[in-house]
Amino acid sequence: MTNEDLEKFEKRLVQEEAKIESELKATPDVVNFGDTQDEETEEADESTAADLQASKQDILLQKLDDIRSALNKIKNNVYGICEIGGENIEMEVLELNPSARYCKEHNKQES
Repeated sequence: MTNEDLEKFEKRLVQEEAKIESELKATPDVVNFGDTQDEETEEADESTAADLQASKQDILLQKLDDIRSALNKIKNNVYGICEIGGENIEMEVLELNPSARYCKEHNKQES
């Protein structure tokens, strides 16, 4: 991988990190549906909305963790190396997902 490739991936990762941090900050902690529904329906709706909100936050936090891990790997000169087998992660995989942790073969095993 060239220095130009590393710079390109680092730039994309930093942009994605900022976007996710912004999304997390904009995510409300409490969902309020107002007083127009009966109490049971409102509680069920709020519970479902809270579950969805928590799932969204979990996904964003996992993506953020992956991005920060990839940025750390760039700093430590180990970016683009499969965490399972130690081989290089294919460029097309990194192009699709710059925070990829696995090569194609090991990604299949993790799925």
